Amino acid sequence: MFNRFLYIFFLNLSFITAQISGRTIAILDFEGIGINSIEAISLTDIFNAEIAKTGTVSLVDRSIVKETLFEQDIVQVQCKTLECISKAGASLNVDLIMGGVVQKNNNSFSIEVNIYEVANAMKPLVVTSLVDGKVVVRKKFKESKIAPFKTKKINYTGTTDGFINAIEIMAWELMGLKVPAPKVQKQQEITQVLITQNYNRYATVVRSSLVPGLGQFYSGQRTWGWIWLSAETVVGALAYKEYKLYKSSLVNYRTFQNEYSLSKDPEKIELLRLNAQKSRKKMIDADDQMTTMLYALGGIWMANIFHALLIKPKGSVELKNKSSVDLVYNDILKQPQLSFSIKLD
Repeated sequence: MFNRFLYIFFLNLSFITAQISGRTIAILDFEGIGINSIEAISLTDIFNAEIAKTGTVSLVDRSIVKETLFEQDIVQVQCKTLECISKAGASLNVDLIMGGVVQKNNNSFSIEVNIYEVANAMKPLVVTSLVDGKVVVRKKFKESKIAPFKTKKINYTGTTDGFINAIEIMAWELMGLKVPAPKVQKQQEITQVLITQNYNRYATVVRSSLVPGLGQFYSGQRTWGWIWLSAETVVGALAYKEYKLYKSSLVNYRTFQNEYSLSKDPEKIELLRLNAQKSRKKMIDADDQMTTMLYALGGIWMANIFHALLIKPKGSVELKNKSSVDLVYNDILKQPQLSFSIKLD
């Protein structure tokens, strides 16, 4: 059943990819919510450039899209109806129209991209027929929104740099292609940096206080996590072993003592006395060993907590030299651009 589901899923994915591959497409300006129009256009340009890199479709130049739709009085971000998409597709002479919505709330981003097939939009709004040589309107459809044949949405929390990389990854996924390894690696690095930035030392110490090594795992220091957890487990097992020996020796000692007090045979009395002494010695030795192990357990536990207090999360070294990318508006060139900076201190 599961294999059949996978087969259907990949069959549908291949079908959708085949519907996109090799066709002419125009990308409309993304609608911005929580960001200004300049930022929304900049993100659209980035997405457009990444779609072009996939080499899957034939893209209409952004400047041509802007000029053509401006002449047709079409507002790109509002073009979502049958009539508008049909008109835009006909004006640009494309097979597909792609539009999207970008939202920002503090450091949380989301983007939804829809692909519309223009052929599906070119449906008549009026149905007519000839009656006695005259055109008669039989039915008139109300203007409605067109449903996209492919939609993809992502949510992202982090920096603008990370969101831009997520948009670029989204472009490859929309085209049904494998995402380039450098982009995947970059996203992993950005995620690690975010973990470093949001690192909570108190949470690390609390975790290590509950279970040795757990705080180290939380910080990404897996090797140290296993060291502390293994040490505590081994010493704990040895302490339990000595406890079991202490209990058995105590039982034997009491048994021999009881038999010793009841026995009247001199030879047996002597043997019981010796056995009782041996059991008592084992009991004392086991108690001493168990006490030592318990002290060791406490020492390891405290050392693990102290270590959790001092360590830094994995990736904190790389954070010092991480580059920063942001969207800005160049007043001299009168156009949006990317700002790139590197922290040197």
